[in-house]
Amino acid sequence: MTSTLPASASGTPSEARPRTLAEGDYKVADLSLAEFGRKEIRLAEHEMPGLMAIRREFAEAQPLAGAR
Repeated sequence: MTSTLPASASGTPSEARPRTLAEGDYKVADLSLAEFGRKEIRLAEHEMPGLMAIRREFAEAQPLAGAR
């Protein structure tokens, strides 16, 4: 997943400067929802073992990397 930086003071368009979330510079809309999100992920992992198997199988290949 990627995000873009806001335009700089010099007017450089943000699209010209892509960044990845791995760089740690991103905004969380509502951090208070984090625990609920983790609960939902744990529920999905328990209720959807087939989906989790697919997730493990394709974790390294990341076939959808860059998809929008």
